[in-house]
Amino acid sequence: MHESRGLGDVYKRQLFYWPQDASTSEEERWNPAAEEMLEETAGHTVEVAFDDAEFLGAARTREFEVLVVPIDDANRLRTDLQPLSADSVVVPLLKFPTRREYTAAREEYGIVLKLPATSDKFLAALEKGRRALTQ
Repeated sequence: MHESRGLGDVYKRQLFYWPQDASTSEEERWNPAAEEMLEETAGHTVEVAFDDAEFLGAARTREFEVLVVPIDDANRLRTDLQPLSADSVVVPLLKFPTRREYTAAREEYGIVLKLPATSDKFLAALEKGRRALTQ
């Protein structure tokens, strides 16, 4: 697991699940520039988990407001993530979604992070997740 400390406090903590293994292509691997952008631009604290055990372990033992998870993994791990729903918001991540996929995910989760995204749209999706906790 990779952890970076930004200028933010516990109220700006995100856990990203970015599954990868030896077969993951270079272009599909986690890009640390995303962490730097979140930390420098918005003062967020970011942790990145690369497999189920790391992700679920971190989500259960540390306080995160937003859990960013690829949509297929969010659906697959739904039972494991449900007990965390009072303390965290799951924001599914869709890469190049069709309109139908995006609409279905928004109906199911309420908030969706769609890639590719500008840094403003990326931050807006995370902020929507944070606001959803207080409603």
